[in-house]
Amino acid sequence: MEYSKAIMLLENAYGEEKNIEYRQKIIFSLAESYKNIAEYNKALNNYALAKDLGYGTEAELNYALMLQIVGETDKAEKIINDYIDEAPSDERAKKLKKSIVLSKKKPNTDYQIINIEELNTKYNDFAPSFGGNSGSSNTLVFTSTRNNKTSIQEDKWLGTAYSNLYISKQERRYADELKNRSKWVHPVAFNNVINTEFHDGVSCFTKNRTEVYFTRCNYDSDSESGCGIYYSKLINGKWSNPIVIVKSEEGSISGHPAISPNGKVLVYSISIVDNVVGEEIENGGGVESHDLFMLSKLKDGSWSNVPKSLGTDINTFGNEVYPWIDDNWNLYFASDGHPGLGGLDIFKSKFGVNTWGKPENLLAPINSSADDFKLIFNTDNSVGYLSSNRFGGLGMDDIYEVRLLPFYYAIEGRVIDKNTGKLLLGVNIRLEGNDGTISFAETDINGKYIFGKESLKGNVSYKLILKRNKYLAQISNITTFGVPIEQFEKTNKGYLATLKLNVEMDHISDPIVLPHIEYAFNSSELSKVAEKNLDLFVEVLEENKTIVVNLRSHTDHIGNNKSNMKLSQARAQSCVDYLVTRGIDKNRLVAKGMGETNPFEIPENFDSSFESGLVLVESYVSKLDKTLEEEARQYNRRTDFKVLGEVVRRTISTDSLKDISDETIVMEIDTIIDSGAERGRDIYADITVFYTMLKADNYGTVARKYNISVKDLKLINDGLKATRPFEGMVLKVSLSYDYTEYDKKHYRLQRADNSMKKLLEKIGLTLSEFKLLNADFDEVKDIVPGNVVIK
Repeated sequence: MEYSKAIMLLENAYGEEKNIEYRQKIIFSLAESYKNIAEYNKALNNYALAKDLGYGTEAELNYALMLQIVGETDKAEKIINDYIDEAPSDERAKKLKKSIVLSKKKPNTDYQIINIEELNTKYNDFAPSFGGNSGSSNTLVFTSTRNNKTSIQEDKWLGTAYSNLYISKQERRYADELKNRSKWVHPVAFNNVINTEFHDGVSCFTKNRTEVYFTRCNYDSDSESGCGIYYSKLINGKWSNPIVIVKSEEGSISGHPAISPNGKVLVYSISIVDNVVGEEIENGGGVESHDLFMLSKLKDGSWSNVPKSLGTDINTFGNEVYPWIDDNWNLYFASDGHPGLGGLDIFKSKFGVNTWGKPENLLAPINSSADDFKLIFNTDNSVGYLSSNRFGGLGMDDIYEVRLLPFYYAIEGRVIDKNTGKLLLGVNIRLEGNDGTISFAETDINGKYIFGKESLKGNVSYKLILKRNKYLAQISNITTFGVPIEQFEKTNKGYLATLKLNVEMDHISDPIVLPHIEYAFNSSELSKVAEKNLDLFVEVLEENKTIVVNLRSHTDHIGNNKSNMKLSQARAQSCVDYLVTRGIDKNRLVAKGMGETNPFEIPENFDSSFESGLVLVESYVSKLDKTLEEEARQYNRRTDFKVLGEVVRRTISTDSLKDISDETIVMEIDTIIDSGAERGRDIYADITVFYTMLKADNYGTVARKYNISVKDLKLINDGLKATRPFEGMVLKVSLSYDYTEYDKKHYRLQRADNSMKKLLEKIGLTLSEFKLLNADFDEVKDIVPGNVVIK
């Protein structure tokens, strides 16, 4: 029907007609015409007028429907409730009430809908399908009634040009940030073999993109419509002349093809008009609307000529149109016969035994109160495209991008001192993914760190490497593989799974117990379990490449001390020997048998039957019951390691060999350059714990000499706040040495100690006591901030 022409005639007739009965019919027909071209607000006003003029139930029902479509659901619900009270058996009213209730449901906020402005015009732009390369989703072929050179005639139904197929390729795509969207190049006509001077459109392509099925309507002077489904094949880069697959039978229109993933099933829509059902259609659907049917491809490659209805689960008394089948055989289609939000809604039906089951309404925002139809998705269902004439579009029908909210990942946790439970500030953390990505973070004052969604991806394994001064570097592992769906929380930008990972770090001054280093009874031979656990220690040593460790073996008090000492020394040496076979430099390892001399002290956060701080001496252990006694002896029978110092490398010349002190840092490695050739020697000695500054020294030169930061140098020397360095100033220079006993007997002068009187008050000594301890101290010149005295 030529609705645009009919509207003009009806409006003129209404103004001239005086008979109330004719006026009712005219205004109702005018409302119907506006509804059929999706001018819903104008349709609403005319249905309201027809209802007020007393046209009857059809006007009242359609008025309620239009109210729902334009979003006035409360008013629509009141009208339809009143109507059902008067006509409780009217199935159309019951369906409309279900639709109104459905439209009040909360939207499915898993999706964001974005108008693709580059593809849309003020005309109809609709029915996207995937074209381009095999299996791709970066090319869209769609139908448009925009003005073009091919379709020179006007569609009197809509007052637009006849439809043609257009193609556009994706210019770029944003996968993560929802505020951005895909960009598309300006669309061009698809192909002159496919496009004709009449209606061509609503296409679908096989998965390999070498075959296309589309709707063509060949109008002529003797027939208002002759719409059927045509087929073309891509041969040597050119589309073949289309052939008809489904003809338009008398009294029906066929179109909207959808091809199955295997190319052997064709689903399409048939419009049954004038209450005529073609004799070849088996199990026919409704006779006053569009229904969905299917054809199967025969063994010889031809198509069956007997379409089969998809049945009453799919088809209704309304319209079922614009089908599409995804790779999993899910059927998407549009319907105004199932309860919906207004107009056409998009539904999804899963494939069952030889057919599709009951459909599910995809709700808002995919559906709206207007017409929403022809939804397609890419292979992982993360991005799709649909057609809609919803409010806010650029034209009649527009194409929209449908984006599934993404799944994000984060890692957060705290870093803790293993022995004290103290939260550690300033831990540097490096995150390495097995996909090659690297990110960095640092713990805050609460020991907390976080890696956000910009650092993490799904299905990646990550390694965290943690480093901090005075602590052993620590490695932890975590993965985003197989994160359960329950772990994701909805955010305004997607679904977020926050993985928790707390990490403990070992201070280098604390002895660190190695797990399960076991030996045969009275033997130093390592078990397989012990070797496996020493392999873990290899990782620690490789990550902390500069440390020198004292590997210590302990026994309990069973047996005499001399034999225990000998056995423990042999056991410690067996650990060192094994580590050397695993590639660790022997000069970084010192074996020490401790025998029974160092009973285990229960740490602060240690999971045991004993209180923290308790020392497991023999006099205590021997009085315990058998279970607790064995537990205590297991703790005493242990292998641990203690950091002695660090490797430092510096380059010197042969001329300065005489300046190398015998008091060097443990494992200082000097590379000696002589006459252009490089040779080296390793110097091993006791650790240097104090340094007396020379005239040319400053805090920076001292810090570099002992491979520590200026910040740490000041920290271990009582802060040195506002204290100038001077020749003869004594500084602590080891981060691993225990200065507790030294600090008990020494005091470093502060700025406030500007007289002998104040200094004596501070350290609690008389002048004679002070002079006895500090015989060379000059009361005048040596009262300097930073100087050290004995107390």
